[in-house]
Amino acid sequence: MKLTVVNFHIPKTAGSTFLFRLFRSLGLRRQQDAIHNITERAAKMEGRYFPKIRKAFEIEQQDSAEQALKVFTGHYRYRDVADLIERWRDEPVLVTYLRDPVARVLSQYFYSISNTHDEMEKFVEKYPTLEHFLENPGGLNQQTAFLAPNADATVDETIEHVREKFHFVGCTERFDEDFDNLMSMLKFPPSDPVRRNESPYPDLKRDAYTKYKDVIYDRTAEDRKLYNAFCAPEKSSQILLPLKHLKQREDKNVKAENNLLNEIEDLAPWHHKIHLSGDIWTGAGNIADQTGSKVTYYDPLVAMKNLTRQVLPNGFEGRSFLDCACNGGGYSFAAKDLGASNVFGFDVREHWIKQCEFVMQNREAPTDNMKFRQADLLDLSNLNEDFDVTWFSGLFYHLPDPVTGLKNAADRTKELIFVNTAAIPVEPDVDEVPALHMKFEGTDELMSGIYRLSWSPSGPKVIEGILNWMGFVETRLIFWHKTVQLGDRRASGRLCIVGAREKGRLDGIRNAVPVDSHSGPIRGK
Repeated sequence: MKLTVVNFHIPKTAGSTFLFRLFRSLGLRRQQDAIHNITERAAKMEGRYFPKIRKAFEIEQQDSAEQALKVFTGHYRYRDVADLIERWRDEPVLVTYLRDPVARVLSQYFYSISNTHDEMEKFVEKYPTLEHFLENPGGLNQQTAFLAPNADATVDETIEHVREKFHFVGCTERFDEDFDNLMSMLKFPPSDPVRRNESPYPDLKRDAYTKYKDVIYDRTAEDRKLYNAFCAPEKSSQILLPLKHLKQREDKNVKAENNLLNEIEDLAPWHHKIHLSGDIWTGAGNIADQTGSKVTYYDPLVAMKNLTRQVLPNGFEGRSFLDCACNGGGYSFAAKDLGASNVFGFDVREHWIKQCEFVMQNREAPTDNMKFRQADLLDLSNLNEDFDVTWFSGLFYHLPDPVTGLKNAADRTKELIFVNTAAIPVEPDVDEVPALHMKFEGTDELMSGIYRLSWSPSGPKVIEGILNWMGFVETRLIFWHKTVQLGDRRASGRLCIVGAREKGRLDGIRNAVPVDSHSGPIRGK
């Protein structure tokens, strides 16, 4: 998608909430993926406020030149960046939010005298009381000043300018409704209604509203007229201009999206739910393979976050990632979304690698430095590359020689290895007796192994001992479900354990408490 959104963030009009909600709607893992916060960059620069805001906008514009999706937000005035906006080849979507002028002025004052404000001391020195602040004309009619086409424009000219140039004007007082309308217009999904950076001192602000309402009302005549033009109670959210370029893109892409959905269906069944673009995801739940066996369906990104949040609280932060028996690549793409720099996934089954390659070709999110290959676990010995983090999930219990298989992966691992495996069920209040238990399995199902002979561990003691022997000096149990209850049937248990090469790497992380029984399937691959 080629799209540029420019948000004019007038101070104290729910801009932080807008940014956070937009971040969630876009499904981004890191803010720098698409959202350019001009105010944040300007804060690190030297110079007078509005000139450095313009410079920050220009730098962000240059840095984002190759991005298909770009969102710019910050405390900049229209007249300061108008010429920069005109340089875009694609029509940018201009949006802003307005707020009741009295509430906005009070919110700005009480925010500025709080410890949240970086320059609180300077502000209090300049405006020791609210009365002093209300004598400052520059702090009152800011909404008109931010949106005016030029420094000399009247409020009527500003209103007409907004109607001619802006695509959307929302109102802070009905933020959730207006935000959902904007996301619908942009073809983005909605996000949960949350609030960020709310003004402090609500009681003081309430009292000040009662005491100073009439004074502020009189001194914000321009902002009141602007606000009433777009946010009067009888008005709905203002979609001012039709997004012709979006409509043309939508019409043009309908056929392409239908073809994409057909390809997803042709590649079924899918075990991993992976986001491609817009509202298009891979697969659907509980579709059978060629043998009639059901293939479960889940979101690996959610699973990975749950399993790694203690060990990697800041994501992968540039680490390389090895995904053993990667299935449809869900964990690989999740690692990439969480900051992995280099990702390699392999699986012995051609069906899953075809899915990985399809996602690589059709996913909007970055896929640079990602590779997939159809290969056996034994082929790792021929790989001349090591990885910071290895993911060994849903594989151990399908192997005829699981110790050798795990060692092949361990030998390629520099920092951490996550082992997620089915295990022999253990009765409640019974301790694990370390052992590997032989079993035979079919080889025709997509979710089975390929060797027929396989071994299941008795529990975490086995995996911990093997990892220690392989040079992972510390381990932590992330979870252990001694049994898994599938309806009336008791199935294998399930566990996940992480091993670290460096002593002290897992300090502060406690072993999970074993759970006697878990209801429902524990996702494997």
